[in-house]
Amino acid sequence: KKKKMFLGNTNTDAEAPTVTFVKNQTGADNDDIGIIRFKADDDGDNVTTFAEILGEIETAADGSEGGNLILKVASHDGEMQEGIKISDGSVEDEIDVTIGSGSASLTTITGTLTMGSTAAMTNAGLVSVAGQQI
Repeated sequence: KKKKMFLGNTNTDAEAPTVTFVKNQTGADNDDIGIIRFKADDDGDNVTTFAEILGEIETAADGSEGGNLILKVASHDGEMQEGIKISDGSVEDEIDVTIGSGSASLTTITGTLTMGSTAAMTNAGLVSVAGQQI
């Protein structure tokens, strides 16, 4: 029988169920706050972490707080590697995103790649510069 766990909200409002990780100590730069790990047995019956979501403090300075959200997966040899990292930027309201791990990584974007409000590449793979396709 499958084991299931549900998070629910029985209120009649628009609020979603919430899971909160709290680290009750004075935070410092690069402290981990919470981790969700996805584990299973490999075909040799070894318990292996296949994926992980990590929340951490990027900058702990009062008034300049910033965070990281990192999605990791087991790479070809089982080591955990960052696939997507969403980070505090260097100015207010800036968020930086890193995709992939290493120069051999493949990043696939379906649809049109937009930079700012301008399409930079069409879904046909054509580069678009100021509305002109190259």
